[in-house]
Amino acid sequence: MTARRARGLAVAALALMAAGAVPGTAAAARPIRGAHVVAVRVRPAIAGVSVVLHGRRHRTNAAGVAHVRAGPRELAHRGILLRDRLRVPATRLGRALRVRLSRWVGRTASIVLLRPVRIRLMNARGDPVDSSVAPHVRVRGTDGTRADLPTGRVSWLPATRAIVRPGGRWRSRRVSFAVEQVDAYGANAVNRAQQRFEPDRTRDVAVRVLFFSARVRTRDALFGSPAGDAVVLRFPDGHTERLPLGADGRRTLAGLPRGDYLLRVTGAGLSPAQPVALSRSQDVTLRVVTRLDVALGAAGAVLTLTALELLRSGLVRRRRRAHRLAAPAEERG
Repeated sequence: MTARRARGLAVAALALMAAGAVPGTAAAARPIRGAHVVAVRVRPAIAGVSVVLHGRRHRTNAAGVAHVRAGPRELAHRGILLRDRLRVPATRLGRALRVRLSRWVGRTASIVLLRPVRIRLMNARGDPVDSSVAPHVRVRGTDGTRADLPTGRVSWLPATRAIVRPGGRWRSRRVSFAVEQVDAYGANAVNRAQQRFEPDRTRDVAVRVLFFSARVRTRDALFGSPAGDAVVLRFPDGHTERLPLGADGRRTLAGLPRGDYLLRVTGAGLSPAQPVALSRSQDVTLRVVTRLDVALGAAGAVLTLTALELLRSGLVRRRRRAHRLAAPAEERG
């Protein structure tokens, strides 16, 4: 076999592979009898969106138009069969843009442009808040989208949608989102719908959360001296933490979301749980009834009772003496 003949056979084999050996390629390449070129539009108009028909992928141009070849049956009845066979798969166009199909309006595909968004938390002073404290942020879009976004990580959100006006006029509209809830220890750390953002304009979203500090000090109920070795803090979700006190009986509890808490002192005596409604940074004083207070109180009670008893006894004696003195005088009269 000569080299020329070998090259000819190789070319023929490649042609056969291109025509039918690769699955789906032959059907895509086979011309459609009586086919017509049809313009399929996507709105918002954007280049590079995939439109698939009969296994063949077409790309839209800068005007958002892709030209496909459709048969007579597909074009009948206002192209209902054509629309059923058309596919607009979700596509990623670059690092910061994805598209997905929303709905068909005739031969126009209404698509959604999605943008990457990263949510991070900060307190009122602008300091970052650990994402483990509030792992998710719930948002709601003007298009009705509801999503729980992980804090500190990238999420894809609808950024731009197309709406059709009366008369068939199309218009692009940005989607904005409102922050509805940041669940931290069972409390919502934001005011609902007070903070908003647009994914098409803002990719790094800083959500300000209502985190405050409670400056706790413990005092003996009688003497006012520091008391106790720790405080037990009950969070809004019901879990508790034991936090040691300093030698001066003080402890600053920082990074607490607004909500209702319970505080009590341990290691000193009687300390009933004190409710604290935290809506700003504040000072909290916890009174403790120590064992010495109880002993002194009991001694004081005994002394008081003794004094009352002595007073009562004295009054009884005085009455009896007055009665004895009054009796002879009556007899003399």
